Amino acid sequence: MVKWCTSLITSGFEGSGGTFYDGYQIDPSGHSRAQVEIRISPGGQMQQGLVRVYDLTGFGQISPRPTSYNRAWYEMDEVSWLNHLNYTLNTARFLGELRTGVGMDDYIVFDAGAVREFGIFATTWNAYTIGSVKLVWVDETTGKKTVTLEKQVPYQATYQVEKQQTVYKTESTFLASYCRQVTAHS
Repeated sequence: MVKWCTSLITSGFEGSGGTFYDGYQIDPSGHSRAQVEIRISPGGQMQQGLVRVYDLTGFGQISPRPTSYNRAWYEMDEVSWLNHLNYTLNTARFLGELRTGVGMDDYIVFDAGAVREFGIFATTWNAYTIGSVKLVWVDETTGKKTVTLEKQVPYQATYQVEKQQTVYKTESTFLASYCRQVTAHS
């Protein structure tokens, strides 16, 4: 891993403080799919800036600025370094970008299938803007496989409510009814 910072803010970038660079080499070969997840730290989200990621495969990592951090003038090796940096950033494949600040996204994810080296540029005051960098891969296999799915489904069942009432006849009710019947027939 290569890591450096400079007071320069590269052309096309925005933010304040300077430019922090983190360079990585990875080897995602042998996996069906691979991606890189870059997370921005909570502290990095507290101020406005810009984070960009470039594929440096074939270019190699970018070396640190040859002169001191805050030097105001440029020497020949500085001009050569700056020209190389600008050429690389204009030619390298762009992998992702996000703006930092409160309420902004906090991650960049890119397909790493053909990437062997990449560089993260962050224009910010916070040296710890990049919270984590992870290579995540998937190995797919083919073959016979039985898949059983189980799913709970809400359902409604119709139902019937029976009302039941128990009626008790007393002897007096029975007698009154019997007397009416006997009187009606006689």
